[in-house]
Amino acid sequence: MFRRADELSTTARGFYQWLKKYLNEAKTNQFTALDIRKAKRIHPRTLNNYLQELKLFSYIQIVGGNKHREGFIYKLTDISELTDLQNGIETSLKQTLERISGKQTEQPTAKPEPKPKENIQDEPKKTEEQKRVRITDNYKHTLKLLLELEAKEPKRTFEPNDFTKLTGRSYGIEASYLKTLWEKKILDREMIDSQYIYRLAENYEPNKIDPDKLVSSIVETIKKAPERVKKVNRIDEKEKHTLKLLLELEAKEQGREYQPHHFTAITGRSKITEARHLKTLWEQGTLNREWKDRQYFYTLKTQSTMTSSKQVSQNPLSNSQTLENKEKEAKKQ
Repeated sequence: MFRRADELSTTARGFYQWLKKYLNEAKTNQFTALDIRKAKRIHPRTLNNYLQELKLFSYIQIVGGNKHREGFIYKLTDISELTDLQNGIETSLKQTLERISGKQTEQPTAKPEPKPKENIQDEPKKTEEQKRVRITDNYKHTLKLLLELEAKEPKRTFEPNDFTKLTGRSYGIEASYLKTLWEKKILDREMIDSQYIYRLAENYEPNKIDPDKLVSSIVETIKKAPERVKKVNRIDEKEKHTLKLLLELEAKEQGREYQPHHFTAITGRSKITEARHLKTLWEQGTLNREWKDRQYFYTLKTQSTMTSSKQVSQNPLSNSQTLENKEKEAKKQ
């Protein structure tokens, strides 16, 4: 309690108590920093901090002296300050104790009566918040919209973007629903410019049939039809499949150059994978390779080049080699 009420720090308060005791023993009221350093071993900077704090709170004051010669002469302002502080703390404690005891003797106040609850019927009914309309039919709703668009414009093509504006769903979701309808054999699919384009199958004629009735009939056929097992088309043959596609392209255009990106659009594999397969075919001797513009270009080896390489390997030995063989046989004999 005393520390909380004290405006000085604990170290400054301890120094101040020692200073009063020292001045009482010396029977004087004035002192200098040099006098204190002679009487007590203390660092000059620490002593300066103590004196500044005491001067700030008016515990001491400068009476005379000079800063650059013998130093300032200080004087205590009021020696009876500590007793006054202790008396003030005691009086404040007594007052707080009296207040606490007075509150306990008083009768407990009556509890406030609870407010009567207002009639719930009188409150105005809250308007129901508009909830987002969720489509639980998934691809069935997309099929219904597709038939409506087909009725307006027969034999048109469809993309996922045609339905995102109407349903508010994402491009990926509508693409998956169109793929599901294609797997159910309701739509036909074609790859154009590295993108799937869908058309209504020729078996259905939406102009002659009511769309609502057609949807209900198609839904029944979908429930009865067995679902296809979705599998990832994995090519186990690796470079053999790339070679097969390369020969098909070569049949259309002979002597052309090939790069990995020519096969990625067809196989759906990455550019790195196709580049590795072309390199394997080059290592096997099926392709020729040439470095141009910081990239490799591959060409199919013709039969003439392959036969010429075989003939070179099958040629007889040169005359020098035959003479060396004859000399070795003579030495053995």
